[in-house]
Amino acid sequence: MSPQPGALVYTERSSDQRGLRSAEEEPRPNYSSLFQERTTFHGIRDFHLTRVAWARIIWAMIIAAAMFAAIHGCVMIVKEYLTRPLVVSFVIEEASELNA
Repeated sequence: MSPQPGALVYTERSSDQRGLRSAEEEPRPNYSSLFQERTTFHGIRDFHLTRVAWARIIWAMIIAAAMFAAIHGCVMIVKEYLTRPLVVSFVIEEASELNA
């Protein structure tokens, strides 16, 4: 089993060395392709795997619309908070004080 890229690998060396070497000697993977193939960010993988131009355009529009909706939702929440900040406080009272 080969080590993962970028991982530290234990090697047998003399006692004066740490016994660790970087796996930099191995070729670096293309992180963009790895992200596109293994991501759980819905649509990115489908966009990457689709070979038909019109399907890629549809996936690009879906991804752009989803990102716009997510950013818009966040902005609306922040605007709502800035317009009407809500202060929540609570007081703990004994049950005997509540019945009185």
